[in-house]
Amino acid sequence: MTPEARRVYYNCTVREKKGTWWEDGALALENGRVVACGEREEIISRYGDWPGRDLKDRTLLSGFNDAHLHFYQLGTDLTALDLSQVSSRQELREKIEVEIESKHQAEVIMGIRLNDSRFPEERLPERAFLDSFSTEKPIILRRICYHAAAVNSQALELAGIEKDTADPEGGKIGRYPDGRPNGLLFDSAVELVLDELPEPGISDLAATLELAGKHLLEQGITSVGIDDLRAVRRAEDMLAAYQNYLNKTEARPRLYLQQRIKNTADLEKLTKISRPTGEGNEDLRYGPVKIMLDGSLGARTAALSTSYLDDPGNRGELLLNADNLRELLKRSYRQGFIPAIHAIGDRAIKTALEAIKKSAQNKKMLKQSQIIHCQLTRPGLINELGREQIWAVVQPVFIKSDRQMVKKRLDQELQQNSFAWQSLSRAGMRLAFSSDAPIEPVNPLYGIEAALSRQDWQGRPEQGFLPQEKLKLDHALELYTEAGSRLSGEARFKGSLSPGQLADFIVLEEDPRQLKAANLSKLKIQETFLAGSRVV
Repeated sequence: MTPEARRVYYNCTVREKKGTWWEDGALALENGRVVACGEREEIISRYGDWPGRDLKDRTLLSGFNDAHLHFYQLGTDLTALDLSQVSSRQELREKIEVEIESKHQAEVIMGIRLNDSRFPEERLPERAFLDSFSTEKPIILRRICYHAAAVNSQALELAGIEKDTADPEGGKIGRYPDGRPNGLLFDSAVELVLDELPEPGISDLAATLELAGKHLLEQGITSVGIDDLRAVRRAEDMLAAYQNYLNKTEARPRLYLQQRIKNTADLEKLTKISRPTGEGNEDLRYGPVKIMLDGSLGARTAALSTSYLDDPGNRGELLLNADNLRELLKRSYRQGFIPAIHAIGDRAIKTALEAIKKSAQNKKMLKQSQIIHCQLTRPGLINELGREQIWAVVQPVFIKSDRQMVKKRLDQELQQNSFAWQSLSRAGMRLAFSSDAPIEPVNPLYGIEAALSRQDWQGRPEQGFLPQEKLKLDHALELYTEAGSRLSGEARFKGSLSPGQLADFIVLEEDPRQLKAANLSKLKIQETFLAGSRVV
């Protein structure tokens, strides 16, 4: 992909960076980078002899940066059985029957994004229900959060899961009262089944990444934090697939690699096959080690300090105890890896923060550390997080799906301090936005809309959930552009449209400032550019 040597875009509104909009603006590019951004008259007076294009009152923004999603999983899910809109057992039955009929030669029936909170009983189906479709083919239905799955008896048999099978480290096998597995698997227990499925080759992995990358560019995402190393059994195969993808695919988003590990053995292996945080180039930057500390609110496995209201006695699960987490972090820091810790519940967030504080070798490493999600907090915890000024990679689109669960499952204080982006930001925590796709739709405009309106998919409540936590548009845009570049240590060359920056930008049909918050997701992304070359 060779960038045009020189080009001027004019007659447009340009958002250069947070707080800087040019109403009658222009953008001058040379060799894939911005050389000037400002008022049209000034830019034309300086670069008027360069080739130009009239954008006819459209709006230019820096390309979106989704700071955390599952790149490979997004690619596989684009062609999988999507169960996200199913709201009853009968609907689920009909979907599975059609899938089995249409894919009768398939060795495995796989469904994704099943949201049991839409069911009247709010529970995943157990194996007896799935056995009614087949006892010969494995059936695997992954919950929308990807922290749980419902499987049939054949899938359990494939994985060797029986009454006496112990829960794996960082996971749980659902059981009947007599101890037999009931077909529900949580966190790392899901991998017991997935690890027995046929594994694609490196070229097939790269082809799936290409499908995902194309989809991201269509959504205006030009940079992305990706969490995929444990999507296959051998992390080195996924690393090879990334290189294959980068070598063979011309138009692709810039990648920030989050490198998932479970224990010190994984870390030692990673030091041999990968590179420490911050190394790499403009196309692929090696990022933090990703560590899972709890589950999800939807699966009731997020680690809380109090019981779930609708499941008394259950406070969720810490997937690592505090001592093991500290030891893993200490070794990670020593090896040059900054941690990014998945923590949704307040108990998990508190545990993560304390481990970071006790393990980081210096203040710089501490402030570079990340908590992924940081969803359910309390006032004292918010203040502690702010004092340390670490990063929170948050998903505003979650509020569209999780708002009702918050009310049903959490105590009053947690309810009043959930998705507390404004409070976290004011306290001093640094935020970056992401979608966590394919758990939620990848379109950044959904997340920006949610950050401003704080409403669910049905537009409720009218004034927004905890309206005092609403963000302004320019702040939300910053968190979906510049913030991700600061997170990855790349703000010196991308994230805005200031001179010297990479010319990664998008063209919108109209100025988002002229729309109501609830209508932002209706905006059309008409074009996407990477290094000055149009790719969508």
